[in-house]
Order: sequence, then C-alpha cells, then structure tokens
Amino acid sequence: MSDQIIISNSGPQGATGPAGSGGGGSISDGDKGDIVVSGSGSTWTVDAGVIGTTKLGDDITTAGKALLDDADAAAQRTTLGLGTAALEAAGYFATATHSHTAGDIGTFPTDSLVGRSDAGAGVCRDIAIGSGLTIDTGVDPPELKTTAVLSQYVQTTRTLTAGTGLTGGGDLASDRSFAVSYGTSAGTACEGDDARLSDSRTPTAHTHDLVDSYVGHIEAPAVGTYYVDTYAATARTVTGIHIVTGSGTVDWTLRRVVSGLGSDIYTADGQGTTQANVTSGLSNTALSAGNQIELQIDATSSGADLRFAIVYSRTTGAIS
Repeated sequence: MSDQIIISNSGPQGATGPAGSGGGGSISDGDKGDIVVSGSGSTWTVDAGVIGTTKLGDDITTAGKALLDDADAAAQRTTLGLGTAALEAAGYFATATHSHTAGDIGTFPTDSLVGRSDAGAGVCRDIAIGSGLTIDTGVDPPELKTTAVLSQYVQTTRTLTAGTGLTGGGDLASDRSFAVSYGTSAGTACEGDDARLSDSRTPTAHTHDLVDSYVGHIEAPAVGTYYVDTYAATARTVTGIHIVTGSGTVDWTLRRVVSGLGSDIYTADGQGTTQANVTSGLSNTALSAGNQIELQIDATSSGADLRFAIVYSRTTGAIS
C-alpha cells in the first residue's frame, strides 16, 4: 500500500461556523502532484518515495533514519555492524576466556572443591574429596571434615580377650598387650628352663601305627595286570596311593586279591604327569597276611615311566 493521508468525516455534525471571507470550498478529487485526492476530498494519497528521511523531522533519530533508508535486512545488519553473526544460534558462540575471584562463583553442580595447586592467576580445577572426607556446608565458609567410615576403622568398644595361658587385653580405648602366663598348673605355659623338660620319667604305655609303603616303577606300561606287592607277611591297611607318569597318560585300577578273587581299591582314568595323591574314596583297603596287591592298566595313551607308591599302616602291640 502506498503512503496515504486519510481525512475522516465521521462523527456528529457540529454547529455551522460563520461564512468565510472570499471564495472557498472543498478540494476536488484528482492528482495534485505529489498527492492524489479521492473520495470527494476525504482521502489524500501521498505518492511513493515523496516523503524521505529528511522530512521525518526530529521524532526519529539519525540512527533510526539510517536504518529506514536501507534496502533490506542485510543492509540494516551492515549499518548496525552485525555482519553474519546475527544469524547464528545462541549455542554457536563460545564463552570468551576470562577469570573470576572466588566470591564471583555462585553455585556448583555438586559438592566439590575448586582451586589451584599454586598461587596466582590461572585455571582452577576440581579437587577430589577422598574417602572419609566431606564438605560441611552448615558453616560459613564451608569446612572440610572427616567422616566416620566404620568399615575402615575399629571401634574403641571392641575388646581383645586373653585366651588360655595369656593375660592382658581389654578394650581398644588405649594400647593393649598380652603376656604369657607361666606356671606348673593347668592353663599355664612351660618355660624353657622348666625342670619338667629334663627330668627322667617312664613313658606311659601306648601304641603306634607303623606306616609302610610299597614303591614301584613300570618303565613302559601296557594294558594288562602287574603284581606289585605279593603275599605280604603281615596284615595291613591301604591308606594312600601316589602315582604319576613321566609322559603320556594311563587309566589304572589298584586291586586287592584274596584267594584269586580281585576287589577294586581305587580306579582312575587319564593319569598324567601331574602326581595324584589319593587318600580318600578308597575301598577294600584291609589286607590280611598273604593277600596280594595288583595294579591293572586299563588303557594307555603313550604312557611311559609310570611311578607309584602304595602307603600302608600296620597296628602293632604295646611298646614300652
């Protein structure tokens, strides 16, 4: 729409004024040069480009006039000295490097210490709060304090109790120590120079289990039966088997033979170069005098240099 000056005749009719002197009358419609009158003189339209910034008067500042005569927004940005920066999003602009005093820092995302390892200006860093420490924000300025981490400390109410033959102990409110209680009565310890350690006395009658063993070696074991302890003269009990190969593996069974009938004592597969020490899971371990032991090789995988020891115990009569 072109610039217009509109004269409105709406509203109540006022009183008729006195007749003017000389000729007069309304302005007729038509092009009056820079203005076109229409609507029986009620509408005055100013031609485009007639009113420039120089005719706006003092109601608009010089700076405002400089913007009004720009052809487009790009020209207005140039007038304002904005360049293309005005078109970027807010996140495009990085904060310029600057510094603050401690009093300028208002909030932190979490409880933390901020500082520098040396005096003077420079970049501050977060200082880690170690285990057992906390920031007390209930005081001004805040204070760094220790916290009680019970899992890391022993409470002073904990007590150390002296056992049999000891004295001392107590709660941990102070340093504690123990001392050995020496004496000749029950619940006391015997010192190195105690006469009881060197006097002559008759031992109390008692028995012992004598432990024997049968050690064997099969250089090139093959599938079959090997008699390893034949017809021992005394009764005995098998208490353990130790067996290992120099290379390869063997499957084996240790058997007790009574009157030609065999009973398995222990069987195992895949015995290799790591020594097996078998002391549990044994069966048919009691051997009478004349009973026989045999080692049966059930299978072999390049097994060689098989070494074994059969451990027995024999009960004898009392000795003195």
